[in-house]
Amino acid sequence: MIYKVETIKDGTEKYFFIRNLETMSIEELPSKYLMHKIKCKRSPNTVKRTAFSICYYICLLYTSPSPRDRTRS
Repeated sequence: MIYKVETIKDGTEKYFFIRNLETMSIEELPSKYLMHKIKCKRSPNTVKRTAFSICYYICLLYTSPSPRDRTRS
């Protein structure tokens, strides 16, 4: 699965969300967490860094073999 961090600018606020590019749907829970960070008045750079970190780890989880597969080798 391929995920991408996208932004929407609403006036002076910047909103970040994570989109699944295969289905073009927004991942709900990570995006809710990012919205929570924005509402807590975190720096936009902090929220952006968090968004890219979450996106990286989601992609890593889907592409890496499961621990069960690693023990059988």
